[in-house]
Amino acid sequence: MDNISLPDDGQIKQASEEERDRQMMAAHDINNLFSGIFSNIRLLRKFVDGNREAVQYLDNIEHSSRRATEIAGELLAPPGTEKKRDGRINTRLLINEAVSSVIHTFPKEIRITTEISTSIADLKGNSTEIYQVILNILINAFESITNSGEIKVSAVNIFPPVMLGQDGQEEQPKVMINIRDTGCGMGQDVLSKIFRPYFSTKKKGRVSGLGLYAVKKMVEANNGRIVLESTPGEGTLFSLELPAYVHVRKTMIRDKFNILIADDEELLVSILEDLLTGIGYSVSSVSSAEDAIEKLRADGSYDVLITDLRMGGIDGLAAVKEIRKFDQDIKVILSTGTMGLSNLDFNDVRVDAILQKPYELESLLALLDSLV
Repeated sequence: MDNISLPDDGQIKQASEEERDRQMMAAHDINNLFSGIFSNIRLLRKFVDGNREAVQYLDNIEHSSRRATEIAGELLAPPGTEKKRDGRINTRLLINEAVSSVIHTFPKEIRITTEISTSIADLKGNSTEIYQVILNILINAFESITNSGEIKVSAVNIFPPVMLGQDGQEEQPKVMINIRDTGCGMGQDVLSKIFRPYFSTKKKGRVSGLGLYAVKKMVEANNGRIVLESTPGEGTLFSLELPAYVHVRKTMIRDKFNILIADDEELLVSILEDLLTGIGYSVSSVSSAEDAIEKLRADGSYDVLITDLRMGGIDGLAAVKEIRKFDQDIKVILSTGTMGLSNLDFNDVRVDAILQKPYELESLLALLDSLV
């Protein structure tokens, strides 16, 4: 019988290091590819300015690409790396991002709507995983509808928002996300197996998504619970019960906090107004630097100015210089697509923060919270 030569510890270690090197090279190459995508998105924005539909498509490409980089980063992380599942996630933003990623892939006969509580709490967990959960349930809902139908996504607090931040509760506050469709529904025989590994009801040629076994595992990994109700011929309801971020929300301060947005991008302003108003801020907007100066000179009640650097007429920085002549207290956030700028570049006028475009709305919310 021939002797079998087994690798020694040194060879195993070398092979492991080589595999890790290949992973690092792959991660580097993937990041370079996505850097090219993001650079081209920025260039394309110059050519589609004013085309609202094209801007929405670019936003979807950018959001999806950023999610892809996060997923790739997790896949290529060193073995044993523990995923972070205690992050603060803006619930409204996450749901809208998932819906925006798929809404243009659905035929117009399938209507998708959202109904999110104006006082919805933030989630606690891994943003990428919960995004994947919502996205894949939406895909399943779409696949269950044969011709026409409706998908509705709603979100409510299980506990009143005022309870957030109270320590020592036996039960922690949660957020319930419901995804209901008017598709074909499922019978008890399918429901009893739906969360089993490798079980699938997908038909050949349909859109592919994660299996519900993987979805359930992700929900549970984020300390959540998933409940499924379905009736053949009527539709299906997925309910996600997820932990709310237990943190003292600055609701009382936000109720008295006035924000002025100066930006000539109508779509961006509309999104910001909806988001910030929904979580308690008082928001007004103008489309030029000149209008911002006039409004702030007439009304001194504003606490924060979010202004774009480049607009028609005078630019945002010139406006800030003028505003500082009569208002030294207002906090100023300067948003810009110019790379590498910092507060130090504006040492002749006080700018409280620089927000690099394109930015995630979560970054803006965190910045506002730091200024409140």
